[in-house]
Amino acid sequence: MSDPRLGPDLDQDRVKYVLASWALPLADALEEQGEDSRLLFKQVRIDIEAARVPGSTIPSRSLDGAWELAATVTADRLIGLRLGQHVHPGTFDAVGYAIYASVTLEDSIERIRNYFRILSGAATIKITRTDSGLELELVPNYEGGSAARAVGLTAALVKMWRDMYRPDFAPQLVRLFAPAGGYTASENDRLAAHFGCPVDTSSASIAIGVSGKDAVARLRAANAGLAQRLDGIAWDFAQHLQGSSLGNRVMLEVVQHFPSGKTTLNDIALELKMAPRTLQRRLAHEGVSFQDLVDTARRRLADAYLKAGDKPPKMMAYLLGFSDVSHFSRAVKSWFGKTPGELLADRGVTSVSG
Repeated sequence: MSDPRLGPDLDQDRVKYVLASWALPLADALEEQGEDSRLLFKQVRIDIEAARVPGSTIPSRSLDGAWELAATVTADRLIGLRLGQHVHPGTFDAVGYAIYASVTLEDSIERIRNYFRILSGAATIKITRTDSGLELELVPNYEGGSAARAVGLTAALVKMWRDMYRPDFAPQLVRLFAPAGGYTASENDRLAAHFGCPVDTSSASIAIGVSGKDAVARLRAANAGLAQRLDGIAWDFAQHLQGSSLGNRVMLEVVQHFPSGKTTLNDIALELKMAPRTLQRRLAHEGVSFQDLVDTARRRLADAYLKAGDKPPKMMAYLLGFSDVSHFSRAVKSWFGKTPGELLADRGVTSVSG
């Protein structure tokens, strides 16, 4: 749901919306540079004070416009690198606190993927496991996005990990898309110096690579129990934020029907009292597919069950709708890089069997 004060009256099926709090670090960075952030945001029809209302959303295109204006008025196309001191857990609302309590960087990356659709509809998250570690990729859901905003988002994620892990953390690699004409040599040098790694600015997406060693290192504020409790708060926040979203309704139905195995497109369409083709079409308008929602729900629940460690793998497999525990084990290894038994052992769970 969007706050009518925050931007133009646009069809949410046609225009991707993002959590309004994404605009606040940019506003703070502008004020730090002596610019009137309220006036700048007003030019793209965003009320920056209304954006401080928890759960508010704004059109992603409007936020792109704000970033491009900011780059112009400050004469700094890399203004996103200045966001560091203005990013904190609250930047990402309830979700941010769950991410900050993660046990490892890998754990935080999984949470980012789980919740990114809540924070922003502007991109789709992909996680790739490589021989050297993990790669988090954000693929834009529309063309013509702001290169300045891409720098800001990347800088915000790296700053968050430096807060959580260590101040000198450097990714293995960063990939970004550049503005028309590309960046200058000095701008490319500035990007590499800020992130502490090679930066490829010829990409069509945003990507951050993390080494295998860094991915599994325990974070300074790691608290698995707190993270799990915050996950519940974040999930409640998600339901509040997207209560009217068809995708959210589908996920809730899927979760309830996992044990019965009745989670096909036809099954869920019947529960929602609509034709399967209608369900597919309406989900496509929201930028998601039915199978993606099923996979996300199953992966998220598996992660929660494994972190709790109070159920045997056979029970987890049943609750997640797997016909056989071996299928569950293969799925878990594809999601998290390890078998259920290995993950439970890593988390010190030895009393659960099966």
